[in-house]
This record gives sequence, C-alpha cells and structure tokens, in this order.
Amino acid sequence: MFINRSEIKVTPSVIIGCEGKGTEAVVRCRDLVQQEIFRGNPDALRDFDPLQFLVVDSGPQPLESSGTDHGIETLSIAFDRIERVIDNPDFPASGSGVVKILRQMPEFRDYKGMLTALPSSSLGNSTCPPLGAMNFLASWNSIKEGLRARLMYWKQESKTGIKTNDWKKYNQIFIVAGLFGGTGSGTHIHLAAMLRSLLAELEIPNTAIYGIFLLPDIIENADDAGKMKLRANAYSCLKELDHFLSGNPYTLEMDTKKLIVSNTTKDMLFNKVFLVND
Repeated sequence: MFINRSEIKVTPSVIIGCEGKGTEAVVRCRDLVQQEIFRGNPDALRDFDPLQFLVVDSGPQPLESSGTDHGIETLSIAFDRIERVIDNPDFPASGSGVVKILRQMPEFRDYKGMLTALPSSSLGNSTCPPLGAMNFLASWNSIKEGLRARLMYWKQESKTGIKTNDWKKYNQIFIVAGLFGGTGSGTHIHLAAMLRSLLAELEIPNTAIYGIFLLPDIIENADDAGKMKLRANAYSCLKELDHFLSGNPYTLEMDTKKLIVSNTTKDMLFNKVFLVND
C-alpha cells in the first residue's frame, strides 16, 4: 500500500476494539495507520489527537494471535463484586450509575454457574453476553470517565502538519466487536449508548457511530458444540441489533433518570452497521 501523504486529510476518529477479535482488528488498523501515515513512528501517532485508539475488555489482555502486548489503553469492564449483582436483583439500589442491573438482564439464567467457569471476571465473561453486560453496567462510571478523558483529547486541534477535517462539522467513532463471545456481545450496544450520552454532555456534534461486528465463522478452533453456542450468541445479538436499528428506543435505568436513545434522526446508537464473516 502507498499513500500520498500530501493529499491526506484526516477525519477525527475514535476506533474502539471490544474483546479479543475486536482488539486484533483495531491493532491491525493502528499498525497500518502508524506505518502509512506516520512512517512507522508510534510517538507521532500517539501525539496526533484527532485519531484515538482504545480497547474495551474484561481487563488488560495480550493479543490472542501472538500473546504480545498491543500497547493500546484498555478500559476494563470487570467488576470485582459481580456476585452481588447476580445475587441481588436490586443491586445497586442507588448511586450515580446504573441501578438494579440484574432486573435489566434476561431472566431465568444460571449466571452464577456461568461465572464459575473462570476464576476472575478480569479474564473474560464465559461466552455469556449478559455477564459481559452486567460487568460493563456495574463499571459504568469508571468506563465513562475513561472515555470522557479520551474524547477531551480528541477535541483538541492537531499540532502536526497533517490536515484534518473540522470535528465540529463531522467526526466518527468505530466500535469493533465480535458478536459471539461474552465481552463484545455484551458491551457493544451499551457502549454506543454511553458514547451518545457523553457526546451530548461534551457538546461534540455531528458524530457518526459505526458498528463493525465480527460473526462466529471467523473462529476456526471451536468444536461443533462450541460453534453452536457461538452462533446462538450471534443470532441473539443480531436480533437485538435489528430491534434498535428498526427505530425502537434504547432505555437504561439510572439512579436519577433513564438514559434513553430514541434511535430516530440523529439520536441513534449506530448510524451504520457492518457485519464481517469468514
């Protein structure tokens, strides 16, 4: 690939990878941008505020493909008291974040049994999207503050010679996630809602949020039973996405008031969704 750098004009963008495969995709994007626009200089890319790369995961994880550190800031969703969320449908009853989390999850699931499949929530969510969602919602405030800090950097003007489009006229956020495990499947919709809330608070206008979602056929090392579970997760996620993309509102119970994304006009979780299969 060859890019004529004199003709580059960058649109302010935030690229967020959720969990393993989403993270792998975002790291690949970061590496290409670093090589082709910044001549392989990681410091130059880090200092270029209009492009922000982030990972949202159960905790800092090495790359699945190589076991190496990817070097991108990770916002951890793991909640160290997740058992309290599972045991008490009214936890938390109050506070500045999401309340009564379990009551907002699908009923009649053995969440505690699924939780025991891993020694810690920081290691994953047992291929269970509701567990991923519960961890994300219970960690709402810390994740939101991490995103807020990055969006504040994002608003700053570039001090490099690379031209950028005016972020007030148009900017974009990409959420890249697998729709088959527990973390990406459980967080992508809530992450988009959080971003819409933050964009309004920070008065960042004209932001398109794009979902790039990976389907389970990209997983090569699962047995038949494993593939069936992954496909069931993906089917459930796609049904939920279709519900919101059809114009139905997203609602989340907060302590002071409900967070609502109407999914009409400009108030949408996702402006466009792209599905990636093998």
